[in-house]
Amino acid sequence: MPPPPVPDRDFKTALRSGPVSHDKDKASLLDKAMAFMNTLGTLPDKVMAYFRHPAARYAWREFKGLINSAVSTNILFK
Repeated sequence: MPPPPVPDRDFKTALRSGPVSHDKDKASLLDKAMAFMNTLGTLPDKVMAYFRHPAARYAWREFKGLINSAVSTNILFK
């Protein structure tokens, strides 16, 4: 299944921004990817917005089902 279009677009934009990363310099590309993910980790509203996108609603339904199941069986608190 392909990635949802909005987070994929944001991720690719983050990788293309700033100085060019060359194939031989995989460390700088990894640094950009990690910086994007770390920033995203501080923006919970943005992450929630990704799941509201029509292309990603299936994931939100599955996530809510997993959380509801975990709460009902107290898995989260063990």
